[in-house]
Amino acid sequence: MIELDDIWREAKAHILVERKAKAAAQLRKTAEPEKASTQALFLDVKNWTRTRGIALIHEETETLLGNFSEYVHNSVAECRKLIREETPIAVSASERVAGSWWLGEARRPEPKQVWHEQRPCIIHLHLDKLFVHSPICELTVHLSYGGIARVELTLDTQFAAEEGHGEQLLFLPAGTNVLEVMSLDSKLAVRKELGI
Repeated sequence: MIELDDIWREAKAHILVERKAKAAAQLRKTAEPEKASTQALFLDVKNWTRTRGIALIHEETETLLGNFSEYVHNSVAECRKLIREETPIAVSASERVAGSWWLGEARRPEPKQVWHEQRPCIIHLHLDKLFVHSPICELTVHLSYGGIARVELTLDTQFAAEEGHGEQLLFLPAGTNVLEVMSLDSKLAVRKELGI
């Protein structure tokens, strides 16, 4: 009698294990195609269309982060992604973004500091990474320990496309830190203007 009970318990446990395995296999069969199709929906480059170039401004530090290409999804409404462009592109809009978790450790914008010395200057400002310039641009330069820490636009500023890069205007608000996207010539012009 004891042997029959042991055999029955073992058979019952085996049936239970087989049912769980079948259920898991069925779940995998139904879940994997959906997961694969979702991945294909967003990872396939054919599903995205580039619309324009955008200059991103980091809201907390008022720093111009650079130029980004905007891509919109062809089938998912209101879905877009911004991809940083290392090479210069035509920029037709500016947007503010918040937070810094997505910037990475290598790119931490310089926050405004109260101990910085502030000095005004006016130069012909080229933002070579955005292919735009402003011939008479008033800037507020923040110096820290004798070095340039920030270069802010003193006024709302209109930039025009550089020659050979189409006809476009870009408007950036006063207080925007443009140091990271300034051309080398503009950085040198600031140093010369300030005598540093």
